[in-house]
Amino acid sequence: MYKPLEKINKIQGYNLEVEDLFFQVNKEDKFKVFNKKYSSQIDKEVFGNPFYWNDYLIFSNVNKYKSSFWLEGKEIFRKDFHARCQIGPYLISTYKKERKKYIQFLNKELKVVFEKEFRSGIYYSNKNLHVCAEVALANKINVFLGSDTIKFYTIDITNQQWSNLEGEKFDGEVFQIIGKWNNELLVSIGRFILVSYDLETGKELWRIDDFIQEISSNLIIESKKRKSIKWLLAEEESKAYLLVLNYLFVLDLNQKKSQLIKDYNKLAEKEWYFANSRLYDEYITFSGANTLGKFPMVAGVIDRNTKEILWTTKSEPGIYFEEAPQIKEDKLYILDSSKTLHIFEKETFPAGASKNISAKS
Repeated sequence: MYKPLEKINKIQGYNLEVEDLFFQVNKEDKFKVFNKKYSSQIDKEVFGNPFYWNDYLIFSNVNKYKSSFWLEGKEIFRKDFHARCQIGPYLISTYKKERKKYIQFLNKELKVVFEKEFRSGIYYSNKNLHVCAEVALANKINVFLGSDTIKFYTIDITNQQWSNLEGEKFDGEVFQIIGKWNNELLVSIGRFILVSYDLETGKELWRIDDFIQEISSNLIIESKKRKSIKWLLAEEESKAYLLVLNYLFVLDLNQKKSQLIKDYNKLAEKEWYFANSRLYDEYITFSGANTLGKFPMVAGVIDRNTKEILWTTKSEPGIYFEEAPQIKEDKLYILDSSKTLHIFEKETFPAGASKNISAKS
């Protein structure tokens, strides 16, 4: 299905949504930013994953609270805040003052139109919607709706108690802001709770108290690890997918029902242990292990229709994959722990030829 194309060493990150940008650290201890059109350098104190706002390409350091604004491959100016993302016409940023943290909305002239003291952690953005939870306790959901004006409200989930495997009870805690579906906000709370809220009012609409109940009584997963479970929302299908341990679940949002649809260890020689995943139109990509408890040394592609694993590749011994593969057009990208970016290209086959879709490890 995919064959090796090239490897790029010393890659600290890359962004396929923004001009296919790649980031390296050079000898001057600065970041080298490059693609097919240009190559530039950027100081570490302002470096961060880029995004577009109006005509600017923005790099921003979440720890230093500094942002760099670029045009046509060159830095134009800097600001002393962490630029996070865009909703509607606004730029959302955070900054720190006298040991307090704030979130603010800026207009196209970079003037503050809304500000709130808030230690923002987990967040989700989509067009005119920005949702974030506290960085530590994560027991409040702050919702910002922004178009011509900014509407703000808070959902308090402190009373949404949940229990771990040992039966200990905890107050409500956001594990994942899954996303927006129709006019609903989907949030994963605590261990296996999923709640839908009305986006306009914040009122709870429906919930599932154990979205993996078919296996949850036997599921060994650390309760406090938020990254252990991550739903992938297919909004246009009214579905969401969850790849966890060796299982694939599907959530039917119309039916408000979650169901186990694939056990990858059943009738298989390998013991799959999935770690990370991404959703695409035709595929789900993953990194994981095929031996229980190991680092994610295997990456692969699952067909969303058949649920079969179409293709896999293995990392070198002692190295693991830091992410699920990213796909763009006919290429697949995956970064490993040695900071080597592996690029594969999709194979084409003559009419009537046999398709060998397993990559050689």
